[in-house]
Amino acid sequence: MFYGMIVLQMLGQTGLTPEKLYDSLTLQADQGSWSRGFDKRAFDEDPWNIGVFDPTVVHFEAPETQKDRVVELRETLFNVVRPILITDKAWDQLLTVLHAVYTNPDIEKYVREHGANIFLATPHTMFADLGITAGGSHQVMSELSADHPFGTNGDPRENQTIIAGRILTIMKHPDLGLLTDDLPLVEGMMTPLAGLTTTISANGSSFHSRAHLGRGQVRELNDQTLEVNKMHMTRGNYVFHIALHGSQVKWTNGYTTKRVMENVSDGTRDMILSHNLGTAAMRKNILVGLTLDCPSFARDGSYSAQDAGVGVVPEVIIPTEHGDFDLFQRALAEHATFNRQPHLPAFRSKNDPDITSERDIKRIQEITLTDLRDAA
Repeated sequence: MFYGMIVLQMLGQTGLTPEKLYDSLTLQADQGSWSRGFDKRAFDEDPWNIGVFDPTVVHFEAPETQKDRVVELRETLFNVVRPILITDKAWDQLLTVLHAVYTNPDIEKYVREHGANIFLATPHTMFADLGITAGGSHQVMSELSADHPFGTNGDPRENQTIIAGRILTIMKHPDLGLLTDDLPLVEGMMTPLAGLTTTISANGSSFHSRAHLGRGQVRELNDQTLEVNKMHMTRGNYVFHIALHGSQVKWTNGYTTKRVMENVSDGTRDMILSHNLGTAAMRKNILVGLTLDCPSFARDGSYSAQDAGVGVVPEVIIPTEHGDFDLFQRALAEHATFNRQPHLPAFRSKNDPDITSERDIKRIQEITLTDLRDAA
């Protein structure tokens, strides 16, 4: 069933209001690095009536009343917006990698037998890369046969979501708005491709929202996000586009400049592991590392088509322990560095060395479902 929003009962009584949520996002947008290059929607600007600042709504989809408009927007995204963010060559490489993931015999068999899900994780060089992967995924899934676990008789939007910071709900872009009748990013650029499940991250500029809201209200919002994600995971055959570390990479200068991925929060680990407990037959969540290096937007809001670095971590894993995410992030950083744009710095997983010990290598082998080396 397609729905415009998921509304959950508030899990606590901390008094979070739409006004306070909006104020927290405004503060974050004004203090963040990339967000200062964007405009902000007004508090009462909700053209599709999806409850964009309603604190009881954390997951957003285009409502059925906008079905025809969504088709028009998607054509604009693929034909006009996509070429100004990522080059044709890099886009074709991304489609090839995603097709290899979805049609890999081991992955397809596992998803079919377990009703499993795929978490597509990127290094997150720029907020827009999750939208780009969702667009590529939408195109690939729409071309799969109807009997494929990720094939659709209708619209791939129903089978995937972008997990991203709540700050995106407030953002607008003046140039992109000209192409979408002044729609904000969520309605104009994201929900035509996938659902959007919002979170208040433990990392990055979300610090400003967390400080304004307080621990209790942040937990209240993120608990609702967890319940939505669990619902999708339970349903199965679902794709989550995610940056496990919850924020864009941080540029650091030591002996050499690096792009550092923050540590994965306990909440993200627990969320994915919640459906990977028990026997092997009960594990539903597959983790795939997509090494997209595509920082299309500059801090002033300007943009350019990136000859993006595209690849995939060969080991597709089914994590069952907290430490598996550290190994995954280290592998993601290693392969993202190998596949990066040559003029940009290497990637690094925060505080973690490269995978060299026999114990680490053995553990990766234990949790690997299949190898995508031919697709990398």
